[in-house]
Amino acid sequence: MKLWLNAEAAQWSDDPMRISRRRFFQAAVVAVPGGIGYAAFGEPHWLEVTHTKISAGKKPLPRPVRIVQLSDFHLSKEVPLSLISRAIRLGVEQKPDVICVTGDFITQHLKQEDDFAKELLRLAKAAPTFASLGNHDGGQWAGAIRGLATTKEIRDFAAGAGLRVLHNESIVLPVGGTQLRLTGLGDLWSGEFDPDSAFRNQDAAADVHVVMSHNPDSKDDLKNFNWDLMLCGHTHGGQIALPLIGGRIFAPVRDSRFISGRYDWAGRQIFVTRGIGNVYGIRFNCRPEVAVLTLA
Repeated sequence: MKLWLNAEAAQWSDDPMRISRRRFFQAAVVAVPGGIGYAAFGEPHWLEVTHTKISAGKKPLPRPVRIVQLSDFHLSKEVPLSLISRAIRLGVEQKPDVICVTGDFITQHLKQEDDFAKELLRLAKAAPTFASLGNHDGGQWAGAIRGLATTKEIRDFAAGAGLRVLHNESIVLPVGGTQLRLTGLGDLWSGEFDPDSAFRNQDAAADVHVVMSHNPDSKDDLKNFNWDLMLCGHTHGGQIALPLIGGRIFAPVRDSRFISGRYDWAGRQIFVTRGIGNVYGIRFNCRPEVAVLTLA
């Protein structure tokens, strides 16, 4: 049995009415070759828009605040710019109040810089857009695998594309009567994770405090700081979610309880997105995600 898709007819549509996930899943598991083809050429390109409502503040907000979270673009030979472009388009279509990009713009080195910057600029034109960096964006870990030894190139690139990079710093943003505090951390593996600097001088009042920190394992180092919601990426949702028996194949975290979705933790909440891109070029039962979070 061969699993294939007429790209002209369906184009891995973002509309679930045009492609039945159930049909593809059933077809994929019937035969190993089909399953491999689906994991390599199908699901990595099949974007999903998810919606999550979160009561994050100490009291109800004056009006809901809509945040679009995008993460783990991983622009590389495995993740084409066309996929990132579609994810950005879907994010902009949600009409967000704020956009948060939580790291791993690249996998190893920055390529297609001008075209990539033009895509990111679409975010900045649609809504105030903020970014934190991931382990692939430079620093100790990236340098050790022949990536970027420092984060300067990606920070300068993102800023040049209109994104406000919050690198161990915090701001208060007024959003429709809500004072939203955003704090961005350097990545846990990069050697640039500095919560003391990020949480310093936070005297200005805020209705809700959202932290952007790429790796969900960083929660343990942030436990003694004041925040309401942490937005993370890094895990890619596990990339391969095994049906029936459960388990996630790819999840580079110490605490495997926090891989995908919303979690209650220590009196606050954590949201881990599955992200847009991947490493190794595969996903199975774990679609790339444009996350829409409504704070109420």
